[in-house]
Amino acid sequence: MNTKTIISVCLLLLACTTFAQSAPRYIELVETNFIDNTLTLLGRLEVRADLAMESNQVAQFRTLLNTRPDERTNLDNLLTPEQQQRLHQLLLQMKGPVFIALDPATQEKLGLTPEQKESIAIVLQHYEQFRLPFAQRYGRQLVAGITDQTAEERKAEVDALALAITQILKERDRDILHALTEEQRHIFVGLEGTPLEISWPQHGMVFGDTFKE
Repeated sequence: MNTKTIISVCLLLLACTTFAQSAPRYIELVETNFIDNTLTLLGRLEVRADLAMESNQVAQFRTLLNTRPDERTNLDNLLTPEQQQRLHQLLLQMKGPVFIALDPATQEKLGLTPEQKESIAIVLQHYEQFRLPFAQRYGRQLVAGITDQTAEERKAEVDALALAITQILKERDRDILHALTEEQRHIFVGLEGTPLEISWPQHGMVFGDTFKE
């Protein structure tokens, strides 16, 4: 799919769809980097309030954010066992069904068969070929943009690209859930725990908007 086609499809999607706040799971993050994912969650005021974090824990979290990414470790020394359990639920909420493919512990809890694991892997591979061109263009536009575009044109394209990516990921998640039995889908919903509404910025995650007061 060439650049001109990508732009046309994105703008068509934007014209045909009314923008609503995406579900938290559709924000753009590195899907296998669980440490940064959990740090991103802790960066939201709603999450810290939900976990009832103490002031000293917030201070430790700020310090952890200032370390190099390759020096970041797990959060065992920052959160209580109860907070860690709840944060894991929120991570499942944020990532959605794709977490099943990424987390062996979740696969074990669901009792996935080898055939189901293979089926889900095929789903991921199938949708990645559609997501990747949009994601690459989206990242480029957020970081630099195209020199001959106005600010309004750039914003319109970024909005449309975000919508296109979201639609692709929603279809991917739907197909992942279809690979599960009804009982397994029920178990997965239970693993997510009580839903928490989080006011994610529409595009801010790419710019490191990880500590919203």
